[in-house]
Amino acid sequence: MLALLLAVSLIGRAEAASELLHNPDFESSFGASNWFCNGCHLSKSSDSYHGHSSAKITQRSHNWAGLSQTVNVKGNHRYVFKAYIKLLSHTLPYHNVELMIHATSSSGGHGKFITCGESPYVQQTSQWVEIGFDKVIPDGSDKATVYIQINEPGVNYLVDGASFQELVLDTNWKSEALNRIEQMRKNDVHIKVANHGNVNLHGVTVELNQTSSAFAFGTAVRFDLVTNPSATGYQKYLYDNFEWATVANAFKWRLMEYTQGHPNFDHGMGALNALLAKGMTVRGHNMYWGVHGHYPAWLDQLSEQQVLQAMHTHINDMISHTRGKFAHWDVNNENLHGDYFEKKTGHPNITMDMFQWLHSAEPGVKLFLNEYNALNSGRYTTSLKEQGRIFRDAGIPIYGIGEQSHFNHGHDDMSTVKYRLDKSAEANLPLWITELSVADSDANRKAQTFEDLLTLYFSHPCRRGHHHLGVLSRGHAM
Repeated sequence: MLALLLAVSLIGRAEAASELLHNPDFESSFGASNWFCNGCHLSKSSDSYHGHSSAKITQRSHNWAGLSQTVNVKGNHRYVFKAYIKLLSHTLPYHNVELMIHATSSSGGHGKFITCGESPYVQQTSQWVEIGFDKVIPDGSDKATVYIQINEPGVNYLVDGASFQELVLDTNWKSEALNRIEQMRKNDVHIKVANHGNVNLHGVTVELNQTSSAFAFGTAVRFDLVTNPSATGYQKYLYDNFEWATVANAFKWRLMEYTQGHPNFDHGMGALNALLAKGMTVRGHNMYWGVHGHYPAWLDQLSEQQVLQAMHTHINDMISHTRGKFAHWDVNNENLHGDYFEKKTGHPNITMDMFQWLHSAEPGVKLFLNEYNALNSGRYTTSLKEQGRIFRDAGIPIYGIGEQSHFNHGHDDMSTVKYRLDKSAEANLPLWITELSVADSDANRKAQTFEDLLTLYFSHPCRRGHHHLGVLSRGHAM
């Protein structure tokens, strides 16, 4: 996984077009020209995110029953939707709020239903949660109906502060990015030559070699090649070009401890110590991973309390070996895509607990959420930003958000990627591009995509002036 570690902050977005929703703030009366509710009851509430009123959705008869509105759109254009939701009831500890569009054509046909965004951990609390997505409307469509869905019909909710706008492409994005690089990533160097011997300086040149970078470029590494005396070419390339590293596999719980009570630290620690001896800064990836197939299989046979005990044992064993060696930890990898630990333990906020446990075990290490489909897709951009914000507001010891950045052939334009970076930065936490890859069989096109992404990432302002970027090897961290 080629990955960039990048701390960024909010800057101006690509300007969006005019608002397409009618009555987006829910201050006016509902009617045929704006909001409607199929299979449910729509009314007003004085409990609002802003303004005086919001939409109240009750008496939902089906999982698809919810708030909707149809707008005019242009096919093959990208649109951005956002709204704020508050649950009034619940049937589970947390619910997945799903956002869909039904793209249709006035010339006829059934159209196409598309799932565009998800917010997996929305709970019945007193706070409003932002939901949203960005999506390209299918070619040939001229209308889109936006749906807010919750799979459990017994859940009532409020919605306020909605918006649906076209994301206008910025054709000048690269020149603007290069200008930001000139302003933020470069500094003048003043050289004073003291010629005490009155030497003729005609034709003298001065050469400067940069030997380190404040902007954190790094790579994922194979533990076996880092420690193999024969892999000198691999090691030379690594140490000549990067200053940060992530050991790709050796510290993942499932791969370390296939059999309960018999963890193998040898591979990981050998690579970690070799990297540190060369002056590398190393990230810990990852302490827990609740996505199916990525946690120890033997956990399935344990009770809730036994799983909790095993989790504590794991973290204590890990920190006893690595204390003071890792700069970062990805705490519960890809949490928006997997809730194994939440379900297995019955603790809906156990990921918050994981951050507390790890912080208590080693207060000096910086702790991260780490997620995909937030930069290469708009499906989880808003939900990841909100998860980071909620953790921060709750006083959880989170340092930053890790953004995986895996792009395929036909990647999104840089205006869209920048929009997602800006949206993520609204969490007011450092963002690090923890993984970066481009899957494209055309070598020239692939190289251009890398250049575009690196230019955009390198140009993005960093929170509080800190300059961090890193690159971790090709593909997913396995």
